[in-house]
Amino acid sequence: MWKNIKSFTKNRLIVPLWRFFWGVIQHKNSERLYFPHKNYIKKTLGLTYTPTLEPEMSDKSDSFCRFSYLKSVPTEFSERDALVLAKEIKRMKRRCKSILEIGVSRFNAVTSTMTIIENKPNNAIYLGVDIENKSQIDDHDNYAYTMQENSRNINRVIGRLKTLGVMEIDMLMIDGNHSVEMALNDWKYMKHLSKHGVVVIHDTSVHPGSSVLFDAIDKGMFNKRKYFSQLVDDWGIGVARKIK
Repeated sequence: MWKNIKSFTKNRLIVPLWRFFWGVIQHKNSERLYFPHKNYIKKTLGLTYTPTLEPEMSDKSDSFCRFSYLKSVPTEFSERDALVLAKEIKRMKRRCKSILEIGVSRFNAVTSTMTIIENKPNNAIYLGVDIENKSQIDDHDNYAYTMQENSRNINRVIGRLKTLGVMEIDMLMIDGNHSVEMALNDWKYMKHLSKHGVVVIHDTSVHPGSSVLFDAIDKGMFNKRKYFSQLVDDWGIGVARKIK
């Protein structure tokens, strides 16, 4: 009986209250989780400023505290996130000829990798980059490839794309290391984005790098939208479409 009471309290009381207060906080703070330091670094391509959380938080470290009140952490990549990603791929239709994903997921649940491969056009080339070996995902008949590499090595990754016949990236999925430093590093691939290219960033409602990077994206260059930032049980996802 006590378990039922605790379950009722958690699901019918704690979560709705937290959802309400989280919504108030997000609305008041314009949906910002982390506030960059006032002394911004010089402007970076595609960003209105280059964010830094120093000295309050190291740009080289990650942070994870949003779900600390919950007994169990929600699914990292939700079905809602998958629907947003799939819809974006389908919106691009035949213009989506190449997809670069930084941070490859395993096929053990709903994941960004699974969503991309299952929804991309048949002849679109997918390259997933990860520091771990994810070659079990490779499916050359479906033009799906992986590369065990640190995303810092941009020239190597771009070189691999060129060997696959990819000169421009139509969709860039950023879901690797979530420190500010690495998020900014992965943003550098944006300069290889096609004219109609799209950048998708996961964990915009949790991790510092994802959050401040998306907030800094230049609205003069991109139409951008952040999803699910006011939902207590979602890690958040952001989409930035390049303005022609």
